[in-house]
Amino acid sequence: MMRVYLMDIGGLESADACAGALELIDPDRRKQLEGRTGKPATLSLAAGMLIQCAYLDYSKEGAGEKEILFYSKDAIECTSVLKAAGHVENVCKSSDGRPYFPEHPDVFFSVSHSGGYAACSCSDVPNGIDIQEHRELSCDISGRYFAGEEDEYLKNESSNVTMDFFDLWCLHEAYMKYTGLGMKQGMKDVSFLPVLKADNMKACIKTDEAKKICAQILQAPAGYSLGVVSGL
Repeated sequence: MMRVYLMDIGGLESADACAGALELIDPDRRKQLEGRTGKPATLSLAAGMLIQCAYLDYSKEGAGEKEILFYSKDAIECTSVLKAAGHVENVCKSSDGRPYFPEHPDVFFSVSHSGGYAACSCSDVPNGIDIQEHRELSCDISGRYFAGEEDEYLKNESSNVTMDFFDLWCLHEAYMKYTGLGMKQGMKDVSFLPVLKADNMKACIKTDEAKKICAQILQAPAGYSLGVVSGL
């Protein structure tokens, strides 16, 4: 089972709220954020809190069925839950930059943040998540990044180019996190067009490595796209 968590960072606007939350995230992220202010720091702080909430839920309930459970969290709720737990799980990064729990290598997670939201996914299989705030698109940007059939769809079939572009972008970003290769992966190696064309915005995709992955667009706040990719 994959659990997906979404947090509006509005509850972390005050200095006191941020100071209290710093004690609830992993030591490495805490060290990086100490003394920092502003939106990027707040987004990273929210992501750190969601990682801890995700692990806490997973450790209590386990993997379960292979369906996505979606949770909308806020800073006050997360702070209360994490304080009650009284434990902070260590988080490290692999040589390729992928975060992991060193004491629990069988638990896989991914984080993302954009605009005013942070997101986290957690599962018993490798996964990736990405959230993107919609912004104005420059001319022919899809042709620079996406697979040919995705580019063709956006230019000739899409009824909402901005939404479809960022839905695809999220899936590609999530896939690069899933593989752990980042931008080395490239965005033209796999097409996520079947997801956009599916009624439930979910599809199994066969990659160039002949592996099958599950990709899905989730309901996001207005003006955002949210996508997840996971192994089967």
